[in-house]
Amino acid sequence: MKSGKVLVVDDEPAEREGLARLVGQWGYEVETASSGEEALNLIETQHP
Repeated sequence: MKSGKVLVVDDEPAEREGLARLVGQWGYEVETASSGEEALNLIETQHP
């Protein structure tokens, strides 16, 4: 089982969620964001 965290960023909900499910099945913890701005905000709050 792999460990680690992956941030999936895509503005298309179906693509974003599909990729997040796939990466999650590989054993990674997955966060998603629908834009670059949202992704940066997630990164800043999780890794101040």
